[in-house]
Amino acid sequence: MPNRGTRAWLTLGRIAVENGMSDLYEEVLANVEAESERGGGAPPVVFPADRYLLAAILAVVNAHLGNEDTAEELARAALSAAAETQSGLRYHPRVGLVTDKDTRLYERVVALAQDG
Repeated sequence: MPNRGTRAWLTLGRIAVENGMSDLYEEVLANVEAESERGGGAPPVVFPADRYLLAAILAVVNAHLGNEDTAEELARAALSAAAETQSGLRYHPRVGLVTDKDTRLYERVVALAQDG
């Protein structure tokens, strides 16, 4: 099924940044790039939780690479997605929202967003 993909690329990114596995950051970026190409220019993230996770991953990776302004911008985008209260789905308005904000990744994103 060529139009179906997995979220493994997003899961790998989350695992890498949550565990400080910076040796995987290049692979994480390559996976995001590949998913962007598959998605016609943007990674296929539909739900606020996915948008949060993608922006959070990229914020941490960019901070590691020394791209502080980009990291701060991405961290703010992640927090914006985390604050969403509607999924955009008419019959399932709460599906795909960020429900767990008590994580090290969320704390790191907050810190990156406040660096500016």
